[in-house]
Amino acid sequence: MKLSGTILGAGFCITANLLRQYFLIPAKRGGILLFALAVLLVLSGAAMSGGEGKYIRRADVAFDLNNFMLALELYNKALEINPKNVKANYKAGYCYMELHEPKKAKVYFKRAFDITPTFSDYLITFYLAQAYHQDYEFEEARKYYQQEMAKTPRTDKPYLQFLQKRIDECAAGAMLINKPSVAEVINLGRGVNTSFSDHIPVFLPGDSAMLYTTRYRHGDKNGLLSDEEKLKYAYLSKDGWQQTAHSLGSFKTKQEHGLVNIGPQGHKLYTFHTTKGLHVSQLEQGVWGEPQQLEYPFDEGQLNVSVFITPDGKYAFFSSNRNGGFGGLDLYITARQEDGSWGDALNLGPNVNTAFDDDAPFVDPATNTLYFSSLGHNTMGGFDIFSSRLENGEWSKAYNLGYPINSTHDDLYFVLNRSRTSAFFSSNRAGGFGGKDIYQVLFSVK
Repeated sequence: MKLSGTILGAGFCITANLLRQYFLIPAKRGGILLFALAVLLVLSGAAMSGGEGKYIRRADVAFDLNNFMLALELYNKALEINPKNVKANYKAGYCYMELHEPKKAKVYFKRAFDITPTFSDYLITFYLAQAYHQDYEFEEARKYYQQEMAKTPRTDKPYLQFLQKRIDECAAGAMLINKPSVAEVINLGRGVNTSFSDHIPVFLPGDSAMLYTTRYRHGDKNGLLSDEEKLKYAYLSKDGWQQTAHSLGSFKTKQEHGLVNIGPQGHKLYTFHTTKGLHVSQLEQGVWGEPQQLEYPFDEGQLNVSVFITPDGKYAFFSSNRNGGFGGLDLYITARQEDGSWGDALNLGPNVNTAFDDDAPFVDPATNTLYFSSLGHNTMGGFDIFSSRLENGEWSKAYNLGYPINSTHDDLYFVLNRSRTSAFFSSNRAGGFGGKDIYQVLFSVK
């Protein structure tokens, strides 16, 4: 199989980590945002002396512990007493964004923006733009992103590039959302999805059984939340997809491993460990063995996140941030050698990889089509799902699968069923049960 081996230097690029540093919890960010919170405290100082102060102080504790549901409840209690408290409006809006409710978030951000123009010109403009963006109001979002750009020092090039990318995403979203839809997207419902994050669907042979991961959030007596991932099993019944209590053998105790994929015959389970990378477990006599770390070439770079093995077992596609890529996570291919080992990794090139994260590969060998998720290309916001076909030894330019498969949120881990009439993926788009949910794509039959 001929493949393009062109690997361009990444140069100066904005990776996903750089993007995210501008949208983290304010209390945990750098000096600019800490200063902004100080401004908020000063602005609301007089109000804090009133009855709403006790609620805001308690809300701030929950907020700093990432307990956004509790924080939101307390900020709203404060706003019942004083609807014009800038800090409570701002942080309530932020909580709604974390809870994937941009429609509600923009109401609170706009209220804070209107109450205190001097503050809104400093920080709230970005969050207001973000809320409009995620609620598909692309023109309004673009307006506020441009306002943010106008007041940003020209020397802050990374942030200006970041804002320009958001403006580009709005332009892409406005175009994509107006294209005729070729599919219907439905939530798999409460039989699979929970109030936590349910994601990374992979299918056992036959397409009637599915493995996926649920990331639980647990709170201790002090309100501190921690995450725990568990592998789940669901089957297709006459009533739709339903979770079962099916045992995953000894592997169910390996909570530090997140599901990545399953081998073509259903006998190998691929997982990701946050500090040790990609692993594989072998199914023997109905029990999953201990996860073994994948070796060369899956162990190069600081981060190797996902892997897909073709049905014939000859090729593996995987994501990695190893040196020599275009930036962030790139997608690579490696071929199985005669002795069973894997050969050198080959970057899939500039038509697939970008200066941002490119991840979650799935390959349809019947059509030589790669499906993957990316923060780059013409995404409409967050990760979008793209396709690229292998033609004459080259990967074609990435094609955005469009709305409603893609949204202004993160859309990841796209997989086709064997008849190619349906697909599944996970998304944290608004309207779900909480966190990421698993969705099904029903393609239009013409």
